Amino acid sequence: SVLNLEGFEQWRKQIELAQPQLLFLDRDLLMQHSADHITAAQFPDSLAIDGLRLPISYHFDPSHRDDGVTLKVPVSVLHQVSPAPLEWLVPGLLGEKITAMIKALPKQWRKQFAPVPATVDRLLPKMVPGVNSLTAVVAEQLYRLMGVQVPAECWQGIELDNYYRFNIHVLDEAGQLLDQGRDLLLLRERYRDHVQQHLQVVGSDFEQTGLVSWSFADLPETHTLEQNGLAIRVYPGLEDAGEGVNLKLFDDPDQALVNSVRGLVRLALLAEGQTVKYLRKHLLKNRDLGLSMVNMGSRDQVVDDILAATAKYCCFSTVLVERQCLRQRDDFIAAVAKGRPQWVAYAEAMAETLLVALQQVVAIKKQAKQAKNPLALSYAMADIQQQLSELFYPGCLYHTPLERLEHYPRYLKAIQLRLEKVPMNIHKDRAAIAELDTLWQRYRDKLDREGELAAALNMPLQSYRWMLEELRVSLFAQTLKTATPVSVKRLNKQWELC
Repeated sequence: SVLNLEGFEQWRKQIELAQPQLLFLDRDLLMQHSADHITAAQFPDSLAIDGLRLPISYHFDPSHRDDGVTLKVPVSVLHQVSPAPLEWLVPGLLGEKITAMIKALPKQWRKQFAPVPATVDRLLPKMVPGVNSLTAVVAEQLYRLMGVQVPAECWQGIELDNYYRFNIHVLDEAGQLLDQGRDLLLLRERYRDHVQQHLQVVGSDFEQTGLVSWSFADLPETHTLEQNGLAIRVYPGLEDAGEGVNLKLFDDPDQALVNSVRGLVRLALLAEGQTVKYLRKHLLKNRDLGLSMVNMGSRDQVVDDILAATAKYCCFSTVLVERQCLRQRDDFIAAVAKGRPQWVAYAEAMAETLLVALQQVVAIKKQAKQAKNPLALSYAMADIQQQLSELFYPGCLYHTPLERLEHYPRYLKAIQLRLEKVPMNIHKDRAAIAELDTLWQRYRDKLDREGELAAALNMPLQSYRWMLEELRVSLFAQTLKTATPVSVKRLNKQWELC
């Protein structure tokens, strides 16, 4: 009998003299079932995404940089690839990835789905790839299946091995490897200038510069360029060039939309020359002293900001909200004509509201300077300075509608009341700052991750930003009423929509 390794080796040598392949296993014995369907359906050799078919390759070696699934993307179409579909990886690894996602959740949530493999088995038949992210669909299906709603921030905080993300090979025009990485957004940002320059070359027949009126044809939502057998989808838009606008091709639809609104504003200002001339002469005239207290620029720059904001909110206020750009000349003319009667009143109201706010900023600076114990105020003042920089910055009026600007005096009054209270309860003030910092940081992190461009189109995120100001009023000046009910719990709920 064989009782140890030495005995086994003696037995093996003897038996293999008579039966050399006794210990060999063929493929059929190793496979519990046929794998023919796996290679074709579960592990495809290409991925159809956003009108493209991109090749896929596999390399399963944890020590190798290409471990996992590699997607090969020409740099000229890198901007066309959406992040959400890539989260789904390939069907053969979907169950494994979802298992890893659930196991990466904090313990108090993870344990509610135990045993995780069994939960994933029930989940998989309901998982249908689409435009939504894998995380959103998993969260929704878990709620339907188990009745457990995992907070969005828990999903955002999970970390998975690179193996569960596409390894993206960026190829140059000759098909050679230019770069690679697992973060699509980072790669897109890294090669944005490259792609944009490429579009300017291949799209030169479409683009126009120095336009001072809508003298071009309709603005299509998309445009296709053909190069090297690839259909490159691009997004026509308008670019504000100061003295006019440029008709340009963009690599990103959101960028095209946000820039086009700026372009529409410029065309509207050029069309309404007489009104603009009058407002430019009279707005903030001899009343711009308070501007030296904030970082908004010179009087001329602030007046330009007021004029741009006026054209935007009087004529094109719904464009970004509805994500529907004006694409025909007649629609542009109608929008300007409809908003024209409000221009002077809107611009003057914005200027007056700003002046009131600037007077309060002057009073705040004076109040802080005259404090009997400046050291006691130092921590609070650092927070207040940060708050003021978030309220007043170059171009802030373009991003702040009048109905929101009208709340500025209340926000600033809350700061004044806060400065009166700080010396009497420094610890309470610092505790409130700590609470706010956490809520603010995730907002800033999202802006850093997705850019100001994404924020311009994310209405729930904009609401969250102004709810933070209301929370400041609630924390530091309870005697002042907030515009809407606000609390940390409400902010967390709003964040889930962002």
